[in-house]
Amino acid sequence: MPSDPQGHYQGPGPHPADVIQLDTPDLATPAYIHLPPRWASQTAKAGGSVAQLVICIAPLPGHSTATTGRCMYAKPGGYNMSLRLLVDVSYQVTVRTADTGRQLQSFKLKGDASDSESCPNLAPPEGEQIPRIVSAGILVAKLKPLLDGTAS
Repeated sequence: MPSDPQGHYQGPGPHPADVIQLDTPDLATPAYIHLPPRWASQTAKAGGSVAQLVICIAPLPGHSTATTGRCMYAKPGGYNMSLRLLVDVSYQVTVRTADTGRQLQSFKLKGDASDSESCPNLAPPEGEQIPRIVSAGILVAKLKPLLDGTAS
């Protein structure tokens, strides 16, 4: 059971969190990274809990245009394949309290997920490059002290 069903970041963990991706300063979408159930605020809804932390992931400008992998998609009819290229991207990760917006931590991570993890289910437009994403394991390891620790 989360430490505080009112969404205040205090006391012992686990502290449920929501992960969002900031595609642009004005556009936030649910992130591609899913936290383990003990930290995901969605699983806490049955107990009436809400997120205590918000984890924002934003791609940093100036990413590489060098191809580091590829995604293959079936064309309509399934007989031909369509290729999209993966490129390296670094991300700014910022963790804030959900109730006050107080920043707790900020750091950079390089996209390190495998090709299959980074490839979206639906093919982006022809010629569009796909950013390599951060693996959930790396992000969770970095955030574990905040998600499981005792907040003051």
